[in-house]
Amino acid sequence: MSTTLKTSRCLDFQPQPNGRVEITHRLVGKKYVVAPDVYKLLDSLQQPRSRQEAIEALSQHYRREDVLTTFDFLERHQMLVAPEHDETFVVQPVKAPLFGLAGYDPTAPETAPLVVFCGIPYGGGNAEDNNCRHFPLHLRHQLSRQHATLTKQIDSIDFRFLNAETDFGPLRAGLHSGRFRDWGDLYVGPGESREVVHRRIAQAARQLYQRGHVPFFLGGDHSIAWPLILACSEAVPEFQVLHFDAHIDAYQTHESAAFHDPAAAPHHGNFMTRALQLDGLMRVSQLGIRGLVNNRPHKHPKQHIFWADELPGLLQDPNAVVLDPDLPVYLTFDIDFLDPQVAPGTATPVAGGLSYSQTCALLQRLLGNARIVGLDFVEVNPLRDQSGITLQVAANLLLTMLNFIR
Repeated sequence: MSTTLKTSRCLDFQPQPNGRVEITHRLVGKKYVVAPDVYKLLDSLQQPRSRQEAIEALSQHYRREDVLTTFDFLERHQMLVAPEHDETFVVQPVKAPLFGLAGYDPTAPETAPLVVFCGIPYGGGNAEDNNCRHFPLHLRHQLSRQHATLTKQIDSIDFRFLNAETDFGPLRAGLHSGRFRDWGDLYVGPGESREVVHRRIAQAARQLYQRGHVPFFLGGDHSIAWPLILACSEAVPEFQVLHFDAHIDAYQTHESAAFHDPAAAPHHGNFMTRALQLDGLMRVSQLGIRGLVNNRPHKHPKQHIFWADELPGLLQDPNAVVLDPDLPVYLTFDIDFLDPQVAPGTATPVAGGLSYSQTCALLQRLLGNARIVGLDFVEVNPLRDQSGITLQVAANLLLTMLNFIR
């Protein structure tokens, strides 16, 4: 709790006929109607002031208990903030949460670890086409239109609709317990730099890790995986990354190696180069790699590439080693892992990917006994998905992945 407070710059005030004042938080999108005295308090704190000093002054005119309750309310709802607080760090609640899940309130006490979805409407790391930023919004709208609410009459759900040979008991149990939550979408301002957005993404992930939760982020382009893996490395001493993708995303030319600023935020094609430098990241297993751009992959000692044509055989080989069984797993999934006939809605499709059924079988094979500590799902481009089939595939895969988070 900050010792100095000021009124947020993101508030609009509208007087009401009854003398009360309606306050709208422009970034959070919520409205509050407060008494005139609360408005006067906010007006008096346009300049930073000691929290204790302000409380003491008001306690001379009002019950101290009421003053403390008011301050707590205004701080929890980001109407009073610390002067150094980044007011653009906002996760905006959504009207249509994924699968009808309850929202996530970071200020509420939680007694058990949760799995928390968070949308990242950002495509600035993909120079080919940045419309993957629309995925979180389009996915929520499609699920809402299909009345895909899975939090009611849970015992009557027949999970065979996912068309995967998997025991979905853990998914059903998680829905029953309320373990899965939807935080909303991270605010991304128009024209913001990749460095600023990545910093905000890392901040959101750190908040979840600090509370013992498992973050599940929906991009957005694949550059968002860098700040997420970075936050994971700060919370988990040693871990591995399981990377489903058509591309190794560790591309580097002689020119970029010579002139690129090492402090600059990576893009969707080189984020893994930065991640491989993390000390706590012990292994990266990349599945589904294919296409001409990968004709001379530069392999890092931590990097283990499994080409797309190897994967059907891998499914049949019980002795094939893909993951270290002793390390927790961060899962990053690019939709172009699948064949474009299955999931055409992406900016960088590559022929020769796997089918939906093969993908589900791989998830079962690799994650059935794994400890998942974080996930992201990226590069779905709704504007290239005319039939909506890619959104359907994505929704099914998200539920399948949820089933493996213990």
